[in-house]
Amino acid sequence: MHHAASLARSLTVVLVSLAAVIGIAVGPARADVLEDGWISSDGRRGSGSGLLLHHVWQGSGSEPTSVHWAGALVPSTVVPSVPDALATDLWCIESGVLADPSASYAWSTDSNARASYLLWLADHGWDTPGERAAIHYLLYADAYPERGWNTDAHDMAALIYAHDEFTAPARDAVALFRELTSFTNSAGPLTTTASGIPSTGELAGVGVTDAWGRPVSGLTFTATITGPAVFDATGTSTVSDVTGEAMTSLAWTATDAGEVSFAVDYADAAPGGLTVGSSIAQDYVGGTGFTDLTASTGPVTTKIDFQPGGTSQVTDAVVGQGSVLSDSFVPAAIAGTEWQTSADGTPVPVIYTVAAYALGDTAPASANDSPPAGAVPVATASVVATAPGEMLDVDLGVAPEPGFYTFVWSVARADQSDGFRDYIRADWDDGYGLPGETMSVLHEAEVSTEASTRSTSHGTFLVDEVFLDGFPSDHGDWEGTQAFSPDAGTVTLTLLFFAEGASVTDDNIGAAELVGSIALPAENGHYPAVGSPDFRALIDADGIEIPGTYVFVTSFEGDDRVAPFTTSVEDVHEQVEVGLTHAGPVVTDGTVPHSAAAAPTLAETGVDWMAVVWIVAVGLTLAGALLRVRARRG
Repeated sequence: MHHAASLARSLTVVLVSLAAVIGIAVGPARADVLEDGWISSDGRRGSGSGLLLHHVWQGSGSEPTSVHWAGALVPSTVVPSVPDALATDLWCIESGVLADPSASYAWSTDSNARASYLLWLADHGWDTPGERAAIHYLLYADAYPERGWNTDAHDMAALIYAHDEFTAPARDAVALFRELTSFTNSAGPLTTTASGIPSTGELAGVGVTDAWGRPVSGLTFTATITGPAVFDATGTSTVSDVTGEAMTSLAWTATDAGEVSFAVDYADAAPGGLTVGSSIAQDYVGGTGFTDLTASTGPVTTKIDFQPGGTSQVTDAVVGQGSVLSDSFVPAAIAGTEWQTSADGTPVPVIYTVAAYALGDTAPASANDSPPAGAVPVATASVVATAPGEMLDVDLGVAPEPGFYTFVWSVARADQSDGFRDYIRADWDDGYGLPGETMSVLHEAEVSTEASTRSTSHGTFLVDEVFLDGFPSDHGDWEGTQAFSPDAGTVTLTLLFFAEGASVTDDNIGAAELVGSIALPAENGHYPAVGSPDFRALIDADGIEIPGTYVFVTSFEGDDRVAPFTTSVEDVHEQVEVGLTHAGPVVTDGTVPHSAAAAPTLAETGVDWMAVVWIVAVGLTLAGALLRVRARRG
């Protein structure tokens, strides 16, 4: 008995040692499931949950009863030198065959689709004891049925599946897997639409489905927008999250008009590569990692409210009285926005209003943002821009009075037509007093004059009485602006001489001789007896005054506030005749010139009137002297 007992103890030690060599273990108490894995007598351990099957096979003779672990092994413990830093557990694909103890590790890549998908399931959802036991069984039976005892009389695959400790959930998982005809996952499909202003939408179909079409939870994903839009959840073009138990949607909003596309990248979402090799006892399969999945959709066209604006330019910056207030405008979207199109693909029509404001006699040096409070336009008009870039020309009627006018273009959201109002972001105007939007309607100055002569010891001089009116009250002091030049400071008074016999007309002004000119301030006022040393009657070589007509001409070159003018030489009030011998007065407009002689001439009477005048003057002088003498004597 003692010998028998000793023999039994020795056999037990041998069996335990043999179990350690071939990768099985004499288990603890009988159990259906292991939630935390299992450690063999030689230190190898199962990873995750699994099933422990007792008495899997009974060989002939003295072969022991097997205790079989249906689960995975930790690579770092079992096979420390597995290449490529295996990302999954190691699974035994061979059972019941002892490998050559001297065999070295030999690992190679593999492309078994079934095994690849089973290992993906091991890391992405199949983690109950039954499911992990099913993975182990399917690797034996379906992925690598030719390995080891799986094909001999022992039929390990059948023995495992038929074992009463191979649970119903494990068999269900096996049956579920065997329904598959392909071994892959799918991303998406993604869909989205854009609607509203600004355009919004939902990126639908975010998630991955497994080979059975079921959503896979726990996958990390990053969604990205390409184009002018952001995800509502982050306010940026990207969002990262984890897939749930159902497909999900991500809301987005356009930030501008354009084309928007979407893509979602799912990390480790699909089966990856395999590596197969041998340990000291068994052949194993492991994964070299998983691959990402990417889905995309789009582009879709986004619309957004936009800010209409534009640029304008007065047709003519300086015009005469009686001119029309006219302006031109080119509509456009303000920088950073884009002119939108309506549902039928045509540009959104925008109603613009243009207003003309009277500024008085001075223009502002710089523009203001908007018309000042209380400013009332003298004329307004509304025009419709049917597309950006088209030229809009408007006439607002004749300017009511001289002075500066400025145009202001504006858009009011409330004034837009139904159906298009929502496209407009906000009210807008282009500013009050813009240089290019201000025009000057010129003042017309008035000149009243009266020419006359002054006889002196040095000859006859001509003078002019000048009245100027119609200039702006500050004319001569205004320094101009960026768009308008300063005032011209002077009016020119010019004396011309038409020789006897020359026609004193504007058409014949080229026959006149320039006598001289002087400058007067270009201001309203009275300038009496304007003269100059140059305004002397012309004389011939003998010192005799040359007969003819002198005419004063008043001229102003004009500036950006007052129209130019030149008086006519035919104005009789500006004509003085000297030494003419014609038989009667010169009549140019039905009025007798003030300088024409009205008394009979010497040729008509035969009397030397100058001699008579001289005799009378001498007599009067002598008579006065005699009277003074008598008074003293008395």
